[in-house]
Amino acid sequence: KMFPGVEIIRWDRDTAKSPAEYEMLLERFRTGGAQILVGTQMIAKGLHFPAVTVVGVISADIGLSVPDCRAGERVFQLLCQVAGRAGRGPEKGEVVVQTFQPDNYAIKAAATQNYRQFYFEEIGYRREQGNPPFGQLIRLMYAHTNSAFSEREALRMSEGLRKERDS
Repeated sequence: KMFPGVEIIRWDRDTAKSPAEYEMLLERFRTGGAQILVGTQMIAKGLHFPAVTVVGVISADIGLSVPDCRAGERVFQLLCQVAGRAGRGPEKGEVVVQTFQPDNYAIKAAATQNYRQFYFEEIGYRREQGNPPFGQLIRLMYAHTNSAFSEREALRMSEGLRKERDS
């Protein structure tokens, strides 16, 4: 309704399942058959469309809540990559980012494309928390066909590891 007469393409794993389908959608966008491309993170990397002047990111901070010491780095990288899709041609580009955490260091550094600022904040957090490269992480998984049993055993193992660590 906001863009009458404008064709919109949706590109994600549900709408394009094969490389041939990807190419068909991208060619339609590249040639101007569609003027708006809506998609997932898939469209952030490696695409070169000089006519793209506006790029928007919805819920840019969702990756920050993933329990991973590299979450900030991943969000920063993704936002920098997606921002690089706009303004590659003769017209200036604009990037619009929707976030609930505008003061987060990764969001702020990505908004200004300040790699140095991001690095120094990120490396400080990693040093404080003993995360790589200042420490090592290990991932342990416990799987069983009975999820309740699996959860009980994983908790038992966790408790045993904590006791071992603290002794």
